Amino acid sequence: MNGVLRDGDGDEIQLVDPKNRSTATSISTPKIQTPVRRKRNENVTPVVLGRNVRLGATMSSVSHKRNRSDLRRKRPRRSLTLGATYRFPARSRTTIARTKRLKASLSQLYKSILLQERRRGGTQATAVKRTMNRMKSIDVFTSSAISAQCAYTVAFPGSFISSDVLMYGLELWCPRQFIPFHYLGSPQAHTFCFNGVGQHEHAAQQVAQMQRRCVRYKEVIESGSCLVLPYNYPVDVHWMCVLAWMDTGTNPAGYIVQPRNSMRSCRRHDARCVEDAKTFLKGLYEYAGVPTHELPKWIEAPSCANVVEQASGEMSCCLHTLGQAILAFNGTWRNQSFSERFVHSIRSHLLDHMGSDGFNIRVTTRSNTTTAVGRTRRMKLRRKYFRQVLNSEKTKECRLQYESYLRYQIGDVIQFQCGKDRVARMVVDIQPYKDLKSMFAKETVRACLPHLRESDVAQGESEYLSFFKRKDLHLGFLVFHLRPMIREESPQKIYTIQEPKLGSGVRKKVELFNR
Repeated sequence: MNGVLRDGDGDEIQLVDPKNRSTATSISTPKIQTPVRRKRNENVTPVVLGRNVRLGATMSSVSHKRNRSDLRRKRPRRSLTLGATYRFPARSRTTIARTKRLKASLSQLYKSILLQERRRGGTQATAVKRTMNRMKSIDVFTSSAISAQCAYTVAFPGSFISSDVLMYGLELWCPRQFIPFHYLGSPQAHTFCFNGVGQHEHAAQQVAQMQRRCVRYKEVIESGSCLVLPYNYPVDVHWMCVLAWMDTGTNPAGYIVQPRNSMRSCRRHDARCVEDAKTFLKGLYEYAGVPTHELPKWIEAPSCANVVEQASGEMSCCLHTLGQAILAFNGTWRNQSFSERFVHSIRSHLLDHMGSDGFNIRVTTRSNTTTAVGRTRRMKLRRKYFRQVLNSEKTKECRLQYESYLRYQIGDVIQFQCGKDRVARMVVDIQPYKDLKSMFAKETVRACLPHLRESDVAQGESEYLSFFKRKDLHLGFLVFHLRPMIREESPQKIYTIQEPKLGSGVRKKVELFNR
């Protein structure tokens, strides 16, 4: 080889001086001492040749002619999604453990209520629907308005996430930079900002409040930030958002609206949402005091090509809308998108903040599946109410949410006692309420107190307060829906039996009940 370094095709490799970038004619060609034993992975090629030569990736002139190209081989391009610049704070071990306990409690609550609904009959879908409706009325957190149903949809993917969760996340991560949602095309559209002013003494105060609210949202756009308009369209099916901002870079006089939709099949509704957003923004500037000839002209920008599609079967459109709002709040909404990992982090941090409010353990105690179904309970009643239950006039019994009553389940039998008299009724439903007024509005006065009229709500409240302890009213109320037992509904039959052992022919009457 005469000390000349050659590649795999036999061509000579010229060395390049890294200082003056010229061929190293004056540099002596390195000599490789072949007798020296070396390891298998040891590199013997000089460092100045570069990484590609050492790895054997350099193409020789023969390879150039064979491929009919003088260009270097390139790796195939990958369509990578731009990563979000916003990062959530790291989760501590205590937070992760608390969130795990919250998910376990929500799962136990859901399974126990679903088991009760299955016993009532019907299909599986009907039982799941009734379970979710019952969980809407259960407040499991002490300092927030998130119900058990809202928390369950966040903890376990697969269900549509309600507006309460969206407003909770928007207030948490991007306050004062979003419009509260509204249903597109409904009579309540835009009522938050544009309230109807009536003919009364507070009309001027309502107009002033409306103008202050509109001026605050207009300043968000004029300051160069982005305003988020969440949309729930189709209603209870999909969430998306429209972003509105002022283009201070290329076109200072341009105002842009852009839809951000995470579901390809629902993007046919983007045009309608954008038109509604333009109408809303025009009214926003008018109520803020901008003259008609100075109203901005909103330019519709096409949706970004790198908007991440949501995973099928997860119903995570609400979390995608939250992700777009978080990027808008942090000033990286123009050309930024995010991955599914960012969506999962939103879900985890939502649960972390919900769990920090505390979880109502009394709810899980009531719905504990270890409690025996069909167990006989005992309640004492006054004579007047006992007669109403006996005559099937009183079909609902109200009690405070004490620990003992929270253990009751659907299917249990309540034995009402008044002195030596007893009457049994089966529990077919249990409904919790915060106050007596909301209880009477749904359960009716006649069902709870048959001796009163439907209009005697105030008298019914005072009657319950007469034997409820006022210091325990903050616990709330439980209403037990009662139904007579099956054996009490069938008439009794009396049989006459003659005992053969008695010669006198004495007859005894024995009452036998059909079971």
